[in-house]
Amino acid sequence: MQKISLIVATSIVGASTLTGCSSLQPTGSAVDATAASAPLRTDVRAIVDLAPEQATFTENASLSQAQVLSRQAVIDSEYGVGERLSSSDAEFIRMYADPISSTTPAHTAQDVADVHHSNAATSARTPIATLASTNSFHRFNSGAGGSGTVGGSQTMDYSDNPFNITGHWSARWRASGSVAVTSITATEHVRVYGLIGGSGIGVAYAADPSGTVNGRINEFSRSDTFTAYGAYSTMNYDATFFTATGSFNITGK
Repeated sequence: MQKISLIVATSIVGASTLTGCSSLQPTGSAVDATAASAPLRTDVRAIVDLAPEQATFTENASLSQAQVLSRQAVIDSEYGVGERLSSSDAEFIRMYADPISSTTPAHTAQDVADVHHSNAATSARTPIATLASTNSFHRFNSGAGGSGTVGGSQTMDYSDNPFNITGHWSARWRASGSVAVTSITATEHVRVYGLIGGSGIGVAYAADPSGTVNGRINEFSRSDTFTAYGAYSTMNYDATFFTATGSFNITGK
């Protein structure tokens, strides 16, 4: 089976909230469709999903969940909105990010080969896609003489059609530390990837809201509404627990 997505980036409409945090960062930003580097609405491209076994770069092959999170964090830190990903990083996103599409992604070598050899009429179709997903989580970790837990949920709703290309995400979770924990920094990393510069995959929307609480509990609640054509999305949470002797992290997706 094949999965094709139509990608163009437009401007942001933002609305956000954050509670329980003493220091904040801006919510999110998106590519301005009026910019010279932004693709036109009629500039149609098809991006085909890749299965992990189709990796052509060694850094993308046979990754564990921890390695996926680590590699995603590096990509998040290296690219801003409107920047095009390298071939290796674009391959990673096509393999491990959450697809936004109305069709089924390829899972085998033959599926991928079939997609690459399909005719232009099939490859250039423009699906109407809706992504609605909620991920609940609860994780524990320890270090630097302390311990902590993170629990809550992340939600991404995205409608991708020619007349209503909007998305909304929310992250609501609680980071709790042991008596040794003196402060907690909570951060959510949100990305939408689409077509940048007329060809190639790049960052169409990005948000990295963050807040620090001096104490043992950080109630993190943040959301945003945006407008952007996208092919893939990622949401990762990151809590850093500080003690008198150091720090440790709890991360996930």
